[in-house]
Amino acid sequence: MSFLNSLWVLTIDALLRYSGFSISGALSLSQDKIVGGLQLMLITAGPFGVLNYFLIFYKGRHKMLMEKYKYDKNNKKLLGTFIIGTFVVFFLAIYSHLIVQLITGDAHLGR
Repeated sequence: MSFLNSLWVLTIDALLRYSGFSISGALSLSQDKIVGGLQLMLITAGPFGVLNYFLIFYKGRHKMLMEKYKYDKNNKKLLGTFIIGTFVVFFLAIYSHLIVQLITGDAHLGR
């Protein structure tokens, strides 16, 4: 859950990058793409991890939530749709500049 929440923050970051502002640009992250990406993921996933812990798992709240919201096959479909939708929107945001260039005919794909 924390990972998916952080992906939404990174999606917003990718879309804000077109306006000249981004979370990764405002922070002093490593210039190495892998290390900088891991730092950004920890910065975005860390707060969601703490928040989810205190809202769901602290003092056994997950047991009460499991009783209140019984398992249903529709819940499984909804969760799958949320996970796939998150990844689709994230990758569309990341590659949106390439998609726009392909549509307008301005893309140079190594020709």
